[in-house]
Amino acid sequence: MWHREAARVARDDAAAALSATEFLRTLHAAGEHPMVDRMLADAELAVAGYPEARSV
Repeated sequence: MWHREAARVARDDAAAALSATEFLRTLHAAGEHPMVDRMLADAELAVAGYPEARSV
């Protein structure tokens, strides 16, 4: 069914957003480029927009 595929894609997107956020947190902790701060803030907002991220 199409809704199962849509749910799978949403979970995959949420997992990717979480993964990117974790990577940016690592860079931020290491004191990388100041632009990482802005990218991390954007990534955290993106993750917050995925209700599926709570169950990944």
